[in-house]
Amino acid sequence: MPEFVPSATQREQALQLNAQLRQIMSGLQSESPEQVQWVQSLQAPLFKKLEETTGVVHSLAAVPLLTCDLGPAGRVGKISQGDEVLTLQKILRALGYKTALTGSFDLPTTSAIRALQARTRLALSSIVEAETRDLLNELAWGLTLESEEPIAEPVTNKVPRDPLLLVHDLGSPGKMRALSKGPEVIILQKALRKLGFKLALTGQFDAPTSLAVRNYQSKHKLPLTGQLDARSREMFNRTLHNMRLRTVAEWAEAGRQEAPEIEDILAMPEPVDQGLVTELSSDLGPADRAGFVSEGAEVIFLQEILRGEDLELKLTGDYDTATTVAVRSFQLQHKLPVNGVVDKRSRPILNASLQRLRLKNEALEAYSEKIADLAVFCNVQITAHKEQAMESLLMHLLSLLVQTEARVTVSHEYPEPELKKRLYLHSNLSTRGQLGIVSEGDEVVLLSTLMSTLAFEIEPQTKFDLKMYGELKRLQHEYAIPATGICDEQTRSILNEILEQAYISDEAMRDFHLLTRDYLQRFGQALSLERLTQIQETLGQLLKLVRGEVSAAEANNAYFGLPALLSEELGPANRAGKTHQGPQVSLLQRVLMQQGHKLQENASYDGATYNAVRSFQMGQKLPMTGVVDLRTRDAINLLLPPPEKQ
Repeated sequence: MPEFVPSATQREQALQLNAQLRQIMSGLQSESPEQVQWVQSLQAPLFKKLEETTGVVHSLAAVPLLTCDLGPAGRVGKISQGDEVLTLQKILRALGYKTALTGSFDLPTTSAIRALQARTRLALSSIVEAETRDLLNELAWGLTLESEEPIAEPVTNKVPRDPLLLVHDLGSPGKMRALSKGPEVIILQKALRKLGFKLALTGQFDAPTSLAVRNYQSKHKLPLTGQLDARSREMFNRTLHNMRLRTVAEWAEAGRQEAPEIEDILAMPEPVDQGLVTELSSDLGPADRAGFVSEGAEVIFLQEILRGEDLELKLTGDYDTATTVAVRSFQLQHKLPVNGVVDKRSRPILNASLQRLRLKNEALEAYSEKIADLAVFCNVQITAHKEQAMESLLMHLLSLLVQTEARVTVSHEYPEPELKKRLYLHSNLSTRGQLGIVSEGDEVVLLSTLMSTLAFEIEPQTKFDLKMYGELKRLQHEYAIPATGICDEQTRSILNEILEQAYISDEAMRDFHLLTRDYLQRFGQALSLERLTQIQETLGQLLKLVRGEVSAAEANNAYFGLPALLSEELGPANRAGKTHQGPQVSLLQRVLMQQGHKLQENASYDGATYNAVRSFQMGQKLPMTGVVDLRTRDAINLLLPPPEKQ
């Protein structure tokens, strides 16, 4: 049977039908979501009839996948669970957001919606209403959902986002504003490979990827950060666009008229060995050592391991003099034969360090994702100071998790975080003597406790008195609802929504503690009571900052979350008696950055920190040792604000 080609009139009829169905369901939604679902159930036979009579297939009259207002439980008029929420989560996952297919409008879903709204400059409501719903239906065009067919193109005049181009900052684990893994990293790696850079398609922003990005930045005269920030991303998107134009031109010359897909644009002309390295397996050494590998992916991984051990080194991929010196320092620290090459004695110890480094990077990614989700959910604007403070606290937390303690007489366990019971308001609450009114009991305690946390002048109590009556009227006035002094259905709806948000936030906090407990077990280090206390305090500071529970002065303090003063002598890992990592090093790096020195805050006394300290010492006319001794420490402390003002 010949293929049916619909006429322009038939296509127009299908599009009109689609528009009419959207209007019908939009009108029904405000009255009854159940009726919308009933109309949706009629779609299949309706489209089948349409195809039989006009030959127009389903894709020409596609009804939007999302038709209802969606939001967390407790939001009035919003559906919080069911098939439509599951479809929303599938769309978000296909767009690269990290949401589980739960069918419930949970915290990750809320965070993903808010992130999408922020990226597309919609109102940051964290719920799915008309404008956000229309955008999602448009973005869904052409995507393949999990266990679904590709989504049909909706009727819209807007142009869908170009899936080839990068929309997020990409970078190493631990950066608040950057993704370190996922489909965009794969696109970046494929494009870099096509440009001639040697790296594996790992989907992780690893050391070889950072090195390739740095070389790309050098070629295009961009700041050499090794991270794909906004400026580098703009240039890289131009490169991707030019790749598309070249592919289209090549296909046109070959007589191919169809538009190339992403895989076609990024395809290599011939199969390439990915060179995926999972561990060190070769003898590594300088080029003049016979039988030793002196360049390539394994050397990059070696350099990454040594940098993770706080040794001064650049990622070059060549076994140069600096690499030889760093290997000798590593061997000295681990009481190995000091020969400057990676042989069968040194390789197992280096591979064990590599596994710890990977686990640390995995933990950085996990914490960064949860921090971003919680910050979005709590509607916290991450300023430059806050971002710097969050990254500093996170690096300090990770250094505490991986720390090896020499003498631990009793190893402690991280306590199991409490799972709080969810309680809601169900009754009409007010003063005694009114028909159908509850005036004392657990719900009154819940209501008074909630009002207290909302800064109303009332203490938690079991009886609904006149003061509580007056404060409830004030609350109702502030929320623009009838000020009756009775906790009626409308008031309960608002307060239960506030309770729900608090419960979700508390569960997110509990997830942080569970994550910390899990990684402590996986790192397998004995845990002293002192280090346990430090971990809990650091995590508490981090969560306080993420949830926006700090004063304006604290949030804008350039040294928030760090010690008040330097109290230890600091230096590289190979300097005996010197502290080489932790919050003291972070404070040193922060001060030096404030003074204009070029280095990154990573809580490790690396080569850049060593050079910055030497530069600082030269400016202060101190001995240029590159380490923080007593005189240098005093000079640094003079640059810090008095402790009471921090």
